[in-house]
Amino acid sequence: MTDSEILSGLLTRLDADQGRLQRLDRYYKGTQPASFMSPASSDALAGRLNSLVVNVPRLACSTLANRLALAGFLRDGALDPTLAAAWRQAGGDSVSDRVHLGALVDGRSYAIAWVDGSGSLSLTAESARSIAVERDPANGAVIRAVKVYSSPNYANGTLPATAYASVFEPDRITKWTGPSTGTTAGSWVKIETLANPLGVVPVVEFLNRGRVDEPGGVSEIEDIAGLTDAISKLTQDAMVASELAALPRRVITGIQVPVDSAGQRLNPARGLSADNMLAITNENAKVASWPGADLRSYPDLIKALTTQLGAITGLPGHLLGLLGDQPASADALRASEQALVERAIARQRAFGPSWESVARLAVAITENVPPESVDIEAQWTSPETRSPAADADSIAKLVGAGVPLALALQRHGWGAEEIARAIPTAPNPIGA
Repeated sequence: MTDSEILSGLLTRLDADQGRLQRLDRYYKGTQPASFMSPASSDALAGRLNSLVVNVPRLACSTLANRLALAGFLRDGALDPTLAAAWRQAGGDSVSDRVHLGALVDGRSYAIAWVDGSGSLSLTAESARSIAVERDPANGAVIRAVKVYSSPNYANGTLPATAYASVFEPDRITKWTGPSTGTTAGSWVKIETLANPLGVVPVVEFLNRGRVDEPGGVSEIEDIAGLTDAISKLTQDAMVASELAALPRRVITGIQVPVDSAGQRLNPARGLSADNMLAITNENAKVASWPGADLRSYPDLIKALTTQLGAITGLPGHLLGLLGDQPASADALRASEQALVERAIARQRAFGPSWESVARLAVAITENVPPESVDIEAQWTSPETRSPAADADSIAKLVGAGVPLALALQRHGWGAEEIARAIPTAPNPIGA
């Protein structure tokens, strides 16, 4: 297979999923088209409410992502200050936050471990919109990956997009350029080929809830897109009703409707303010009133659908804005968040092996060792909501049960350098 054919195959994989990813992106940003809204309702609002979206997808994804925090890594069962320092200098915590959010929104995201211009470790978070991978069907290992990106061309004073593509393979990295990101491989020109001393593809994939028959992962938005549209529709209906029927209407019968010079009918009460009075000289005139519409049914329907959203996403009522569902105590708060915590723990199990692969690449880059020779275990902070007093009590109980103090501190979010300062006499307390 030629280099051009390899690039063409990877670009085809990348383009095949762009429609789905654009739809998910619109739901996350709250810019999806209004569903269920009739043309009559849109016309009645005279363009003043083209779209009103209750952005639950962003809330669901960001809330779950906030519960996913890496505490660090164990190397050969012990803290490795060198790895911790390299991770911090490469911005690993920020990269992990973006990778988690991207995987939850799109179903998958990527991280690339390589070197920057100075030879130091470089970690970048990548979107499924710009990266596609090819896996070995026998063992599932990534055998190739492509990253496509573009930049404006300011050299000649214009702004056409110049596209670039990097094809990652276990032994080399091939760089290409083309006129745009949407062109076929035949219009791409090879720039250079670099050696890959790592022996593996330095692109790591993070799949969200990927089943065997769902190799691309599953977005958290898929299950709630319909309910989000329904809640937004009810909110739009309430706005339309409040505009057209919420205020009482007055009806005058038995009078001659005035007309202007063009023969157009005029409203005799138009322009009157609350402190003005309309005088009617016709003794046969009658004034009636239509009561305003009762809008109390809309909150009930919205609450019912929001409750269903909570059941699907694991978000408790107090995070969804349901009045009356505020936890009365710390124990009640933890109980209400149990489903969300369990979902976060499941994502930690799913993302943990991928972060261990990234950490092995980081060690291989910084120490010039084969990645497969490095034993790494990812450590996560607890996704539960805890007070400082509860954390201290939990740490004390763990230590009392025989757990090393450094491991107990790390499980509660302490970094390797903080632990080293807290326990200066034990350089490797976890492995001791």
